Amino acid sequence: MAEDKVFELGNDKRVTVREFKGRTLIDIRAFYEKDGKKLPGSKGISLTEAQFEELSEQVQSIQDAVLAMKAEKEGDKAKAKESKAAEHAEKRVNDKKRKANDDATKDKHESKDAETKKSRGKRILSEEFIVDEDDF
Repeated sequence: MAEDKVFELGNDKRVTVREFKGRTLIDIRAFYEKDGKKLPGSKGISLTEAQFEELSEQVQSIQDAVLAMKAEKEGDKAKAKESKAAEHAEKRVNDKKRKANDDATKDKHESKDAETKKSRGKRILSEEFIVDEDDF
């Protein structure tokens, strides 16, 4: 029986080429450590030679799909950034409009208050100097 060939993928993942019941299997599996030993976890897959050959033939298509997804994500990120920038710009414009409206309303109220005070003053002054005909 041939010795297992192990290829480390990092992050405790390995590809192992091994013999099992007279068949060659390619295991792609996560490993964990227990009592200082690396043991195979339940997460993984064992492929026959035919399945591995099929996977190998599909590698370029898989890589193309990954690249397309990355490009789509980056496009989505760019769109999201543009959208966020547009939202911020719109918010700034709305804030400026709201502030201008608040200022105008405030000025209008201050102006009305001043007029009311003036008219009250005039009324009071006027009433003090009103002389009824009966007083003469």
